[in-house]
Amino acid sequence: GYGISFNGDTAVANCLDDYEEGTWTPDFRVHNYLNNANSFTYSSRSGYYTKIGRQVHITAYFVVSDFHTYTGNLYLFGLPFAPASGISPPILMVGDHANFGSNTDQMGMFVIIEGGNSRGVVGHQRASGWSHMTRSEMDGGGGYLAGSYYV
Repeated sequence: GYGISFNGDTAVANCLDDYEEGTWTPDFRVHNYLNNANSFTYSSRSGYYTKIGRQVHITAYFVVSDFHTYTGNLYLFGLPFAPASGISPPILMVGDHANFGSNTDQMGMFVIIEGGNSRGVVGHQRASGWSHMTRSEMDGGGGYLAGSYYV
């Protein structure tokens, strides 16, 4: 068949033909070591997704217990699906894992997913604009991710 249709609509393009639930593993890395999977040690991390048609909803939790000697801008790997090319959707990130020192104008943390790729750059918003989040700005506390995007 073609999938589930609603309200008597018989157009194949309007049928819901894809639904999937699953898990994914968030993996933070720094820009000079993007090929080093699992660079940090985690005491806990898990991720879940639901894909309905082209829409993917993700959530995740993480606690980094050891950053080893890595430094630099943070990236998130392991997303379950790459977003469509040409778009860079933001995913919200909250938690007690950040330490911005005396810089108190922080307004939020996020991941900007690279279109066509299953990784994203980690950033934070300031009054003057957004900036990359660096390894030195991430502590060992827990963090949460949540958002959705099109594939």
